[in-house]
Amino acid sequence: MMTWITVIITPLIMIYEMQGYEMMEKLLWLVWVNDISWCVEILISFLVASDTNRTFKTISLNYLMGFFLIDVLATIPPMITLQKNATINLLKFLRFAHISEMFEPFEKLINCCCASKKAKQKSDYYQLIIVFSAALLFGHIAACLWIALGTKEDGWLTKLQNLPLDDGGDENFSKYGPEEIYVFSLYWVFTVLTTVGYGDYAGLNANEYCFSIGLEFCGLTFFALLTGLIAPLVTPEKDYQGMLMEKTGDLDIWIKKLQEANSSICNNYLPASLYLNISETVQEAFKNDHNLIIEQFGFFQQLSPKMQTEVINLIFADFKHDFHFFFS
Repeated sequence: MMTWITVIITPLIMIYEMQGYEMMEKLLWLVWVNDISWCVEILISFLVASDTNRTFKTISLNYLMGFFLIDVLATIPPMITLQKNATINLLKFLRFAHISEMFEPFEKLINCCCASKKAKQKSDYYQLIIVFSAALLFGHIAACLWIALGTKEDGWLTKLQNLPLDDGGDENFSKYGPEEIYVFSLYWVFTVLTTVGYGDYAGLNANEYCFSIGLEFCGLTFFALLTGLIAPLVTPEKDYQGMLMEKTGDLDIWIKKLQEANSSICNNYLPASLYLNISETVQEAFKNDHNLIIEQFGFFQQLSPKMQTEVINLIFADFKHDFHFFFS
């Protein structure tokens, strides 16, 4: 949660200051609470055991060689400067090193809410949430960068705020506060990411053009990932019954081809009774093909030899009874 607060609040504060606004009191309060929480987290990290590190010495060495320096640089210098040095506040982005931990609460939530689901379905839900969360986070950061580009002398925001309407300005932007400008920037970023691009607002210089192109390619990548993750969720799982239906579908095609071949030779079609008998016989044979069940799935090989013997004796009991003289 603390990493989420950092990656959301820090860019907002930076763009507020670029627009000439002081850090809002409510944001400043949240920043201080977050940094103090990180200080507590640094101390606790020397005491939290893991599967491989259970003593204080091994825990401390593991943390000192890992995230300790990153956490200290991202926390202590901004607190010393009282959050007023914008350059030093950039060190907080070092907390992106904990990005893998940001999505752990989602995984726990899915395991709790979808306890009855299969592991593959849980994994698909988790990856889908990661993609959506990452897209929202990326959109937030991109919106802040778009505002940062716009605050330059030849930027889109400067033009809209200062130029008259006939020269491409917009008097509404001179009345907007930082919140309205951020919402507008977020709107613009997502229209580009989704490749909608209404064209009502666009970049004005080479940097803004390149930024727009980068957003478009990111949007294409996002939707490609999203399609790949959603497809398994809406596609019925191919279980044994589904495999049986697929095989019987191939059987119908084979019988029709057999019928066409026979009709082209002697103008005779298969009788309806024979057609049904072939279909029923093959379907029954497929249902009772225990060799197929064993070979189609790899689970049988994972059983112990004793369990394999018990399974074979069970499913081939009729065969052993009919040909008992081979086993005597």
